[in-house]
Amino acid sequence: PIISTIIVILAVVLVNVILRFSVGGFIKRNKDKRKHAVTLAKMLKSIIKYIIVILAIIIILGVWGLDVAPVLAGAGILGLVVGLGAQSLINDMLSGFFIVFENQYDVGDVVEIDGFKGTVLELGLKSTKIINWLNEVKVIANGEIKTVINFSKEPTVSYVDVRISYKEDIDKVINLLEEKLI
Repeated sequence: PIISTIIVILAVVLVNVILRFSVGGFIKRNKDKRKHAVTLAKMLKSIIKYIIVILAIIIILGVWGLDVAPVLAGAGILGLVVGLGAQSLINDMLSGFFIVFENQYDVGDVVEIDGFKGTVLELGLKSTKIINWLNEVKVIANGEIKTVINFSKEPTVSYVDVRISYKEDIDKVINLLEEKLI
């Protein structure tokens, strides 16, 4: 059982290394959508890592001679009980999935969520952290987010009023504006 346990642990470590390299490759392939790719990759990496660790624990228990069928059945019942008791947590996590997969906003985007405007610091499955210009950090449960305005998705239009003297060379002014504003 000891050798089998070591083999399972080495397999978990190997899968984690492969996962790290594949996530890095995913991010490099999606350079144009880098923020979204990083957010999505981190979330997937976290989920897969938890699944691998849970499976490894079950396999190791089986290798050591424990009957894993009752453990799995008990985990199913426990999961049902926890699921019923933690409906808001499940709601937050499902909302977090939809925020990420629908690409509503990413880390670094300037957003307004339910009246609070700022830059997204963290986007997790359960909550979103936003910091505003006063350095106030607000943590919002993803399940409570009803409206989102994302100011970073599309380029914005600016209006600049420039007053020019009649005696100025208009071509020179246009060249200067193009150089400084574009």
